[in-house]
Formats: sequence, structure tokens, C-alpha cells
Amino acid sequence: MEAVVEVTKGNSLPQKLDLHLMPCEIQFNGPAKVSSYFTQTIADQLLNDQDKQASFRGRPLHGKEVGLPEGYKGVVLKEAMPVYKEEIQYRGLHVTGVFDTFTYWNLDKETSADDGIQKALAWTDLAKVLHTPVNDSKTAEETGNASVNS
Repeated sequence: MEAVVEVTKGNSLPQKLDLHLMPCEIQFNGPAKVSSYFTQTIADQLLNDQDKQASFRGRPLHGKEVGLPEGYKGVVLKEAMPVYKEEIQYRGLHVTGVFDTFTYWNLDKETSADDGIQKALAWTDLAKVLHTPVNDSKTAEETGNASVNS
């Protein structure tokens, strides 16, 4: 079956969101009083404004606010009900919010550069370097070779 996905922005500017990546799966999909019950309990650590502490259902969380890599923009999408026409599935995604930073949380351990999300965000810089075209004459000058064999 073929699928067609269309992403639309809507008429108004999407709101800027305060996102949290939690180390758990919550079996609920709908509105929640996050600002009343979770956001108010977040405390900045004394040494660094980016490092945070909180608790969720009595479990300690250690978090870090991270920004998206340069040139990237985060969007939150909401899917409309898919429509089927002649064996083709049409799916509509609507932008409901945008973000350039988010806070990720670890359960029972401090955040570090070894966290998966930190490594994933660092990969974008590495990927940019790996996929940048290399000029053969420039490479020869940098390595001290006068000629480059193809």
C-alpha cells in the first residue's frame, strides 16, 4: 500500500513549547497538568543552570536542558485521521508547536556526555564534517604532497 504524508503549518504561528524527554513510558495520551504537578518541582542545580533536579512519582530525576544543533528546528506534529482512497493512504500532519531547546531526564543517575541523547545531538556536527566535499588540491597541500593520485 502506498502512503502520502502532507505536513501543514496552519494559519497562525505555532507556539513555542517547553519540552521534557522522560525516561519512562506513560500510558496516557491527552492533556495533563504538567505545569501544576511537575514543572513546579524542578530545581536548578547550584553549579549550573542547565542541570536540573526533580522527581516523578517519588523517583529522583536528573535533567539537563540542551539546545538543538545549529541549523535545526524542532517541531511537534499532530496527526489527523488517515484517509484511504484507492489503495493509497493519505496522512496529514499539522505543526502544533516549535522548540529550540528541551530538557532530557535520567532516572537515578546524573546526566553526562555518555547519555544517548547527548551522543545523538553530537552526531549532527560529526555528520556535517563527514559529508562535506573535500577538495583534492587542498588535501594535498595540507598533507605536504605535491600531487594526488586518483
